[in-house]
Amino acid sequence: HLKAQIDAASEARRLAGCNALDSWIQKRLADGLEGDIVLAGDYNDKITDAPEHNVFEVFLAAPEQYRFLTQEVVDDDDYSYIPFTSLIDHVLVTTSVLAAYGNGSTQAVHLESTVAGYESSVSDHRPILTRFASP
Repeated sequence: HLKAQIDAASEARRLAGCNALDSWIQKRLADGLEGDIVLAGDYNDKITDAPEHNVFEVFLAAPEQYRFLTQEVVDDDDYSYIPFTSLIDHVLVTTSVLAAYGNGSTQAVHLESTVAGYESSVSDHRPILTRFASP
């Protein structure tokens, strides 16, 4: 869960968090540890922000190494954060995971349309569901 809020200090903390995650992943890879990494959760920011405000630039600038599976949700014009109709919950993977993902899919699950009082009693976020290809 990266830092929430829209102020510059919060954005800077999210950027620092993404850079720290990248450093951790790079160290694992350099040490020859497991390279199949899936990071899922509330990132509190959009992957579609302009580069000068995009806290994910470290990942987006390295498509040979990373992929946001939630790009599919963006492409479907869907969202996870209900009050602001924005996609701030993501699934980020290292590209070595893509073989297992195969023809899988990622989507926002619209529980608020089937669970009474979802926003007030469960969450103001829709779950993000990623299904990997069957073996």
